[in-house]
Amino acid sequence: MSVGGEPTSNSNPSTFWQVGDIPRLIQLLTKKSVMELKARQVLKIKQISTGNKYKVDEGHPFHGQEYNVYQYNGIAFTVNASDEFVNWRNAGKLFSVDFTEGTRQREVDGQMVDVPTIQLVGCTNIDQEVAMAKTESTLAKIYRDAETTVVTDDVIADLLK
Repeated sequence: MSVGGEPTSNSNPSTFWQVGDIPRLIQLLTKKSVMELKARQVLKIKQISTGNKYKVDEGHPFHGQEYNVYQYNGIAFTVNASDEFVNWRNAGKLFSVDFTEGTRQREVDGQMVDVPTIQLVGCTNIDQEVAMAKTESTLAKIYRDAETTVVTDDVIADLLK
């Protein structure tokens, strides 16, 4: 992963931001820590409630839509019921989830305290992960099997003829 700077003519594009770098990119841009759950860890996300109506005025983008409430590690979070996270989780296809971690103020026993929060920022499904692994394997084979040539002054002179 390359952080900052512009690619140059001799830069390998694969050394710049890649799909797996998304949690780190989010962290850099938002200054919030990112938590990534993968594989069996996503099975620990518990569904708390479904079909909750957004309490927003007509004209708001969420008017008439519903959200679900989930919990991970004792922290509740909401997801729009039409989000791909919901569909993939219900179908058993959810593979990874990225959350930003933060805090919010809440009154507890008459005092304001910071409580932890998590917010869904992205997810992938098993089919996407399998396709990406196949692509990475194909590219690795291409890179591994690529013929290399030592570039000398004579080779450059031949190319310029």
